[in-house]
Amino acid sequence: MDELEQRTFVDGVELRLLEEAERPTRIVGMAVPYNTLSQPLGGGRFRERILPGAFADSLGSGVEIRADIEHDPKLKLGRKTRGTLVLRDEPQGLMVEIEPPNTTLGRDSIVEVRRGDLSGFSIAFRNAKDSWRKENGELIREIHAAGLVAITLTGNPAYPDAAVALRSLDSYDTGEASERSSTMRLRLELAERRKKSLTESVVGA
Repeated sequence: MDELEQRTFVDGVELRLLEEAERPTRIVGMAVPYNTLSQPLGGGRFRERILPGAFADSLGSGVEIRADIEHDPKLKLGRKTRGTLVLRDEPQGLMVEIEPPNTTLGRDSIVEVRRGDLSGFSIAFRNAKDSWRKENGELIREIHAAGLVAITLTGNPAYPDAAVALRSLDSYDTGEASERSSTMRLRLELAERRKKSLTESVVGA
């Protein structure tokens, strides 16, 4: 799926300022906690888990990834290709280091992080390779790989629309229903064969 998906993480994220002598102030933290279930998505139909290494291809390539505020490309804080956005894959999650520009936007972003107005991370990604499973009666979408597009600072911890994921879920539901239908059809055929065999045995006797 090439459509863009956005996810905001509430639990397990870390966002703080890194202030060192003779270096610009940076915004750092864990943007994506791996192996952590999201809050209910899609109107409560499912939850989501991003697996370790899901963004490895994006991190290891020369593809551009931006850092911005509230998913607004005009409010750009850093870029991977310029070294002002550094991404590091660790077993527990995706670590982020942003060096905001020495502009009004950059300086304001530092103030807003310090005050807590910007308190969380959100991501934008596309081309998710996913699978579905059931755990304790809940449907879980696991994301194995995806193309990371942006890291964004947010003050809004709400979960965005999960329309793309819902279409993937509909495909899963259709496949599961088809499998159930095939299983039922096979059972009926076996029952019919047993009935026919039993009838022939009785007639032969």
